[in-house]
Amino acid sequence: MNQKHPAESLQQGQAEIAAAARPGRRKLIQAGLASAPVLLALKSTPVLAGNCKHPSGFSVSGNLSATGGKNCATRFPSINDWVKADPGLWPSGYPRDTALFGAALTAGAIGHDADIGTFRLIDALNDASNPLNAKAAAVFLGSFNSGPPSFSVVQALWADGVRGGGYATLGYKSESAVWHQTEVEKYFDYLLGLNP
Repeated sequence: MNQKHPAESLQQGQAEIAAAARPGRRKLIQAGLASAPVLLALKSTPVLAGNCKHPSGFSVSGNLSATGGKNCATRFPSINDWVKADPGLWPSGYPRDTALFGAALTAGAIGHDADIGTFRLIDALNDASNPLNAKAAAVFLGSFNSGPPSFSVVQALWADGVRGGGYATLGYKSESAVWHQTEVEKYFDYLLGLNP
């Protein structure tokens, strides 16, 4: 039978627990310090350079694990950025004054099937009647320097998800979703920093 006061007994018990936990805590801290160079080495590699999610991560996580909140840590250049950009800043092979939207995104712009051979990326950036055309052009152009996603993923999102039967994302453990126009536009908004 314990003759000590209950408060004293409680303090002694807590002290014994804390003393027993110290070696474990030291090991944890030492392990953390030992792994710091490994983490620093990983951080400097291109593997961690991407600050935007791929479509598979965006669809599976519901955009909750984005590095900068609900948008990329560094957004893609905006529609207006591309409209005002020096023509020399446009990606090689896509001259500002001549690059066709349909050729670049492998499918025509919404509402411009009749002029697919003349409707340019710069026209899409200024298309107030169909804002998704402008978003697609900005994301496509930005994918060359700001991705992921790569330009080929943007092409597939447009051709399959917006203009076709659906874009199939392939996520963690083979979880997938099929995106159509609404989902593709949400993803473009995420890349461009337009999410609330």
